[in-house]
Amino acid sequence: MNSGHSFEKMREVNPERLKRYEELCDGAPNAVSILARGLETVEKGGAVVRTKTTGYLGKEVHGNVSGSRAGVLAAIELAKYFPDARIVANSLVEKTNEHQAQVTAAELGRGGVGPERIIVQEKSFSTYSELLELIRLVTENDWQHAVVVVNEFIVPRARALLRHIHDVGDPAEYRQRPGIQEALRKYEAMRRAGSTSITVVSSEDIISLADPRYRRIVEAARQLPEWIETVRKEKSGVEAIEDGTYGKNPPSTSVKQ
Repeated sequence: MNSGHSFEKMREVNPERLKRYEELCDGAPNAVSILARGLETVEKGGAVVRTKTTGYLGKEVHGNVSGSRAGVLAAIELAKYFPDARIVANSLVEKTNEHQAQVTAAELGRGGVGPERIIVQEKSFSTYSELLELIRLVTENDWQHAVVVVNEFIVPRARALLRHIHDVGDPAEYRQRPGIQEALRKYEAMRRAGSTSITVVSSEDIISLADPRYRRIVEAARQLPEWIETVRKEKSGVEAIEDGTYGKNPPSTSVKQ
């Protein structure tokens, strides 16, 4: 089975699936934020004809498994079931000249998500800065609940970053950027008051529920040596966040921000 399979559009809404998505997402979200995970180019005659998100055979900028297409598909699926939710397309440092947010937004549009629902967020360059920008959006829009969708091997690190959002290593000093410090203060007050929450959800959980074909592709991808190695690196990243060494002179083998 080819784990880099090109996924098709998801099927229509059904009540049982809605219930499962509400369970995974801790309720209906005001926003779904897709963490960026890498792009690849399609060439014809030696020229790049388009840029797209990747399957599980693709690699992100640090050489780990990308699988960014799963995040887009998960967001398209959630957009169908939660029609009032805004969809946030984020950017990372890319090997191409295109921002992933723009590519993701285009793919969301082709998947049926209206342009009025899509927020293109191009300031971020790391997982941590993506989460900080989401917090900024949460506070600016008074969102009561936001969902982050990302590959399952990133979920533990994303959750750890949220737990340590105020104190994790930040060599780029993103927390010091205009508006971010104030957003963090407001977010913490909202969170303590119980007026907002952020839930991190596995893209693979969503697409596996959406269609058995996707579940089989995910199951095959989990057996890839590259997937297993990415999981190992991600575990090291979580350990570094918890022990306070994340982002502070990380070795070349560790997961970076």
